[in-house]
Amino acid sequence: MTRMERFRPDPIPAIHPLPEYLATGQRADWYDDTKKFFQVPWMGVVTMVYAHYPTFFGELWRGLKPLCQSRAFVEACRGLRNYVESRTAELEPTPIVGNLAELGYAAREIDDIRQMNTVFSPGGRVTSLLPGKTYERRRVRLNMRTFARTAMTG
Repeated sequence: MTRMERFRPDPIPAIHPLPEYLATGQRADWYDDTKKFFQVPWMGVVTMVYAHYPTFFGELWRGLKPLCQSRAFVEACRGLRNYVESRTAELEPTPIVGNLAELGYAAREIDDIRQMNTVFSPGGRVTSLLPGKTYERRRVRLNMRTFARTAMTG
């Protein structure tokens, strides 16, 4: 396989994330759609940056939306979450609930922290896949044979 050397842009381009509350029209629709399919209550910064480029994001989302709707994608994300959580448990991290209580956190606040972790858990891992899928789509344009192989292996 041919390897292409990657050169860092110079200067580094500016990024333009647009907060949800300022989004209108097509971008607001994309934000709503993205949150729905990634099952998150917020829009990730990386995705907001991609959405700044409507032609690019329109094509990206046109390809990713059907993938995100698929049962295989949802099951793979669930499998990824289970894998990460089980491997993390193997590390036997020190529970922080006692420390939080000692610092003066009330039971309700600790429950809020647990809830926040639950909210961020599914979407955080899923949205972290987006840059990889974007890279993969660029690579696909360069080498359809590689894409076919990648698509078949997951």
